[in-house]
Amino acid sequence: MKKLLPVLMTLLLLALLCACDGIGKPAPTPEATATPAPTATPTPTITMVLSSEEFQSYSCMEAEKKLQIMGFTAIRLSEYPDLSSVEADKVDKIQSITIGDKEHFSAGDSFPADAEVVLRYHVVRKLALPAAAEELKLKEATEAARLFEEAGFTNVSTEVVEDLDKADDGPLVETLVDGRSDFSTSETVPFDSEIRIVTHVYGGPYAHLTELTPEQIYARCAPAVFYVEIYDEWGWCIKTGSGFFLTEDGLAITNYHVISGADSASITVSDTGEVYPVAGVYDYSAAEDWAVLQIDGSGFQTLEIGDPGYDVGGATVYAIGSPLGLQNTISAGIISNPARVHGGMTYIQMSAAISPGSSGGALLNKYGQVIGITSATYSDGQNLNLAIPMTYLEEMDTSAYTPFMSMEDSPSGILTLSADSLTLGLNETRSVTVNAVEKNVSGVSVRYSAASDEIVDCAWGSWYGDNIDLSVTGLSVGSTEITVYFIITGTDVVLDSKTLYVTVEAETSGSGQVEGVDFGMSTYELSVGLFSQASVDVHAFYLPDNSNTSVIPYVEDPSVLSCEFGEWDGDDITLYINPLSAGSTKITVVYYTTSSGRMLAQGEISVTVVYGTLQVSEDELGLEPGESRDILVTLSSDSPHLLTLEYEIYGTEVVSAAWGDWLDASCTSCPLTITALEPGEADVEIRLLDKEYGICLYSVSVPVSVG
Repeated sequence: MKKLLPVLMTLLLLALLCACDGIGKPAPTPEATATPAPTATPTPTITMVLSSEEFQSYSCMEAEKKLQIMGFTAIRLSEYPDLSSVEADKVDKIQSITIGDKEHFSAGDSFPADAEVVLRYHVVRKLALPAAAEELKLKEATEAARLFEEAGFTNVSTEVVEDLDKADDGPLVETLVDGRSDFSTSETVPFDSEIRIVTHVYGGPYAHLTELTPEQIYARCAPAVFYVEIYDEWGWCIKTGSGFFLTEDGLAITNYHVISGADSASITVSDTGEVYPVAGVYDYSAAEDWAVLQIDGSGFQTLEIGDPGYDVGGATVYAIGSPLGLQNTISAGIISNPARVHGGMTYIQMSAAISPGSSGGALLNKYGQVIGITSATYSDGQNLNLAIPMTYLEEMDTSAYTPFMSMEDSPSGILTLSADSLTLGLNETRSVTVNAVEKNVSGVSVRYSAASDEIVDCAWGSWYGDNIDLSVTGLSVGSTEITVYFIITGTDVVLDSKTLYVTVEAETSGSGQVEGVDFGMSTYELSVGLFSQASVDVHAFYLPDNSNTSVIPYVEDPSVLSCEFGEWDGDDITLYINPLSAGSTKITVVYYTTSSGRMLAQGEISVTVVYGTLQVSEDELGLEPGESRDILVTLSSDSPHLLTLEYEIYGTEVVSAAWGDWLDASCTSCPLTITALEPGEADVEIRLLDKEYGICLYSVSVPVSVG
């Protein structure tokens, strides 16, 4: 071994020398080993910017797009199978999202880009249609809408479309399902389908008529209206009135109360001044106060009967009659309420002036057609007049007429009150004289009926001649009505009736407010549309004894509005105001003690009722120079075709304005574009006007600031 050791050392040294190319320099690496061996590419990781709950606010398409942008490559859509609880605002919304095996995650959580993403989304539920299209044409629009809503449909709307140039030759109510009007009950459609219930307003009998001027109305219609005198058995004129012709051969109309008690009568025609006798009466109604006469003559001017059902609140009307004997007097006004209920009858309430002697005259529409018989007026108000609609005479009998003397077999009676209304204090008693005159009947009585026996107590006095006094005592603060009936004794036959309006006021206690009272109202002046409702919040508190107090409203003119209180909420209560006709009135709200009726405080609200109001989408605007923005102006009225809009700018150097196009067929919504011109302040006043008279019914001011 010792001999071999030097040899081995020599061989080792030679091996080391062969591995070197010069001192300290490594040998070149072969080219085949210059490229590293390939390695696997890592999968990208995605960090979530939304939580699983936040994803549920997006639609399916929105969520899918966001996930693709984030980099997820395996997205799958899945319908949400629980269809019973789908709501309209969740259609196509994400019900849940699962990434990998996680259904709940937070913003900041990370997932691989190739993780499976499952989007579960709501689908539209389908419902059966509640009725066929033909069936729905026979229903009112509100009833049709109710059927669809009860069936589960969520996109139901009603609208009115006017086609005043056409007669009534189309459907009054038309239902469209996603634009189709030919559907049946066997169909099922998505529950959020568009259901449009359209009420068509046709021109009807007025479609091809021309509106007349007041001069034309008088020229055409006045000759058909006459002055009438009523005589007793001795030939004395006992009363006068008016009437009008329907046929050339003398068929005429007047009020029953004009001819009641007549032994004979005559009429005077205005255009010729000739006098004609009244031959007799075809038909009459004492309760409804109309009579059909036969005038002994021919060749008379006549009036055409119109349909008052086509005349709405605000429509122009004319009254022609002989007030106070002034023959053929014309007055103009509007229909204040087309269906005023008074004493159990429905009247046309109008502002066209009438007076005693106008009874039996003609109420005309703007086409010169007679729509009513001018009959009565509220003596305590102004321009509060009533006409009997011609529809009451639709079934009048004109087969044969009866002379006045033959009418004496019919029992009749006239009832009058010395006052139409009473105002009392608590525990105060006042009397009203009732005059009752009967004819052709023996055994008559009077009786009363109070709408509330908690507010008043009534008692009869003794008869003196045809008169009897009715005593009324105030029991509690409030308002009520007492109806007095003139009847045949022992029967329910009513010869006549009248209504007495009674208000029992709280006891005043000097000027000013009582100490310890906190009383106020949210507003003391307001305007409200005829077809809308308004409310006023009232705050009332009485420190000594708040539990025994109450509030009550007194309406100055009850023909304009009615009102009622809601429920107390602590010391606050809301007064709800319901408009009845266009006009102005005042509501006095009285705060009083229920035990003694002592008035603690009161406040007065001035209310104006107009037959149209408007709303704007912006209360104020802030703009930059050159910027434009739309204000949506919406008018609320049952008669939008009678109204128009205008604007006026205060600060024309700051802003300009321009109307857009109407957004709906009924002309109730329109955009007003406001454009900023230069820095400053301006006001844009938007007005709602009566189209015919140009009267401003309502206005809204929108302040504009241009920075």
